Amino acid sequence: MDLGQYLSIVRKFWLVILVSTCIGLLAGFYVVSTAEVAYRGSVTFFVRTSAGSTANNQFAADQFAQRRVNSYVALLTTDRLSNMILKNTNVQLSAKQISGMISATGDINTVLLTATVNTDSKQMAEVLTSALATQFVELVSSVENEGGDGAVVNLEVVSGPSVTKVVDKSAPVLAMTGLLGLAVGVVIALILELRDTSIQRESELYELKASPVLGRIPSFLGTDQRSLVMRTSPNSHAAEAIRELRTNLQFMSVERPLRVIAVTSSLAGEGKSTLSANLAIAMAALQNRVLLIEADFRRPRMGDFFDTGGSMGLSDVLASQSSLETSLQLVGIDGLMVLPCGRLPPNPSELLGSDKLTEVLLECSAIFDLVIIDTPPLIAVTDGAIVAGVSDGVLLVVEHGRTTRHQVESSVRALQAVSARLIGSVLNKTPEKSRSGYEVYEKSPATEVDTTREPLREPNQ
Repeated sequence: MDLGQYLSIVRKFWLVILVSTCIGLLAGFYVVSTAEVAYRGSVTFFVRTSAGSTANNQFAADQFAQRRVNSYVALLTTDRLSNMILKNTNVQLSAKQISGMISATGDINTVLLTATVNTDSKQMAEVLTSALATQFVELVSSVENEGGDGAVVNLEVVSGPSVTKVVDKSAPVLAMTGLLGLAVGVVIALILELRDTSIQRESELYELKASPVLGRIPSFLGTDQRSLVMRTSPNSHAAEAIRELRTNLQFMSVERPLRVIAVTSSLAGEGKSTLSANLAIAMAALQNRVLLIEADFRRPRMGDFFDTGGSMGLSDVLASQSSLETSLQLVGIDGLMVLPCGRLPPNPSELLGSDKLTEVLLECSAIFDLVIIDTPPLIAVTDGAIVAGVSDGVLLVVEHGRTTRHQVESSVRALQAVSARLIGSVLNKTPEKSRSGYEVYEKSPATEVDTTREPLREPNQ
């Protein structure tokens, strides 16, 4: 995978990554909130010596004091001092426990000695540190200054005793758990992407022999007339993508003319009806006489786009209940007429599989330059394959991020079974990206629809 594909995965599964990161942060908050609070008591001693009868000068006395500092570091953690502290306090601890709480540091270049007491109780830290400050002075005095002519050693408290709360480490903990949650979220996103068999890229359609890919149509809102972007938003990116599809279809029909094109999909809801309607409008804008036939008897949609509901239509023509001429509908768009589905039949497959359909399509081809048929999905029912088999070419609509590889394979096999000509596929509802090359279209008025032409007359007029 390249960087662009990784970024695409992040955009696709951003919610998973966000939730995982939040869980990591919440775990960090829990760890911080349940962790025991630590307190540290400290006291600093100054080691002072005075020259005795055996000391040559004050410098020698200072050198002596510096050497004694290291000895006092070890003396601070002895049981003798702990027992003295225990004797002078009421703490419920053993001498060994007290020794474990005490630590000390000293610098051989100075005569300063710092002792610390670490505990999870502020009161305990105050009691032990205060006792240490007094008892250690007494211990050193008793050890060092019992008779003799040596240098006299005195300890003086120069700082403390004081108690402080240990520095809060919540920020590093939260950062660590947050990053861990982010990493887990990214891993989950990668796993989901690997398990996701939906079509994401054009190259996958080439691998499945659903090629060439004749267009990428970005997502756009609308379930009624607002979905006719070729009519309501002719300067939009979606409308420009449909014009690209129209151009590619024209190239496909150079060697073998396409007079009847069936538009189908693997599943319901992939946008084939919306695409059929917009493609018909785009084709009519090139001075073509276009007929849009609604052959999806199970889920008709053209009534939402062109207000043809309740009219006589294809089912009535196939059942010889109406003629083609009287069933065609003008929809207020130059060059375009619609043959709605008509009354919903109880036997759609049998009706579409009759020889009458071929006769109707031949008659339509003689009247119109192009016939576009909105057919049912290929996997759900056999109707779509039946219509595809009597068409000049089939356009397979594949919804980005929803239709799976297996479903596309099944659709291709269904078309091959009826010897239908798959002219290409359309990757529909793709994430819309910035297309700066089309800014000129957005800033200029649409010029494709010729409003000066006379409306197409109904065949029976």
